Amino acid sequence: MSGVGRLRGKRVLVTGISRGQGRAAAELFAREGASVAGCGRQAGGAERVAEELRGEGLDARAQTVDLTDADAAAAWVEWAVAEMGGCDVLYNNAGMGAFGGIDELEIETWQKVIDVDLNAVFYVTRAAWPHLRSGGGSIVNTASVAGMAGFGLVPSVALVAAKGAVIALTRQLAVEGAPHGVRANTVTPHYVEASAETMALIDPELRQRIVDELLLKRPGSVADVAAAALFLASDESAWITGANLPVDGGWTAGRPLSS
Repeated sequence: MSGVGRLRGKRVLVTGISRGQGRAAAELFAREGASVAGCGRQAGGAERVAEELRGEGLDARAQTVDLTDADAAAAWVEWAVAEMGGCDVLYNNAGMGAFGGIDELEIETWQKVIDVDLNAVFYVTRAAWPHLRSGGGSIVNTASVAGMAGFGLVPSVALVAAKGAVIALTRQLAVEGAPHGVRANTVTPHYVEASAETMALIDPELRQRIVDELLLKRPGSVADVAAAALFLASDESAWITGANLPVDGGWTAGRPLSS
């Protein structure tokens, strides 16, 4: 299926394309005319997605990368830029979640979440910055509503801290990027049903309680998040920077009523 060319001519870096939101974004971006370079931490996963897209006649390539290694992240960016001849859009999508309150979360888990959800965003953005700055560009970072308010149903101290920092970092990138024509925004999902495997791990009663807090009364999909990221990546959002776009089924609007 082809798109209407909303990213025609754009050279786009997308992290975490092996599955879920990242895969959906890589597919959508490529179908909208972008040249896509992706990565994933699961060996061979991102490469398989890129191969499938090339099989549809789309422009995609990928590598397996540990983005929590600053040197590896920089090497991936340089490889991608060399492959595509530049970089116009960076979508920092890769991330992980871990649940646990302040009195129960292991230090190792805290450090891993901060590495994956925050440090990796910094490493990749830092490496891509000179390329984005040279011609203007768009940075889209995946945050979470967990970075906007504390979670009572699911204590998530590390996720809240990391994603809140991503939102703040993005605003600073908007400030520093503006003189160079670089925009930076966050797409901020709530509960997204990514796969049957993931859903099997969630208690059905808890799932229903989460959905009951949403004004639209359904979980999000990876397609919902990819569509929002596409808008922020495209020139349709050319006068938007430093924004935080909740893709949350109305949770932020209705939260005062349910708290």
